This record gives sequence, C-alpha cells and structure tokens, in this order.
Amino acid sequence: PKGPITAPNAGPISPKDAEGNLTIMVYPGQDAEFTLYEDDGQTNNYEKGEFCKTLFSWNNQKRTLTIENVGGDMLVNHKMHIIVYDNNKQMDVNYNGKKLKKKF
Repeated sequence: PKGPITAPNAGPISPKDAEGNLTIMVYPGQDAEFTLYEDDGQTNNYEKGEFCKTLFSWNNQKRTLTIENVGGDMLVNHKMHIIVYDNNKQMDVNYNGKKLKKKF
C-alpha cells in the first residue's frame, strides 16, 4: 500500500518500504487480525500456488502478535519492524514463513 493507512477499530496494519521490508503498526484495543497476500506481481504463477498468505493476529489481553503462513507455496523472508502504538514498544524481527509469536 502507498500512503497512510488508518485503523478505526484497532488491529495491525502493514505497509512495505522500497526494499520490501514491512512495518507492522499495531493499534491495541481489541483482538484483531489481517491476512497479507503476496505474489511475484508479474506472472500468473499465483494460479499454480506461487503466492503467500501471512496471517497477523493480535491478542489484546496477552499483548501478543502472532505471524504465520496460512496459504500458498511461495517462500518469504521479511525483515519486519513492529510498533505497538499505545506504549510505543518496538521490535525488529526476521520472518521466514514459520510461525512466530512476540509479546509486547
């Protein structure tokens, strides 16, 4: 996505920078989730399963963000910068497609 993204009902949102790194902005207040869809952006190989769906789940009570692959055969490797906006806690993580849970 380009430009600002708002979160009227809380939850994580995710813009990519020019290098493909992700900044995950979490606006606490309630449990929330979203799925990031990626493919190569140039071919129809997504029809053959060459895509990736990454689920981001925020558990508000436990203050955890879980990141996991939920579809597709495309391998991903992302550097992510995660910001939780109510307390401004920040964390850098490397995500390689395996389930990852971080506490804030």
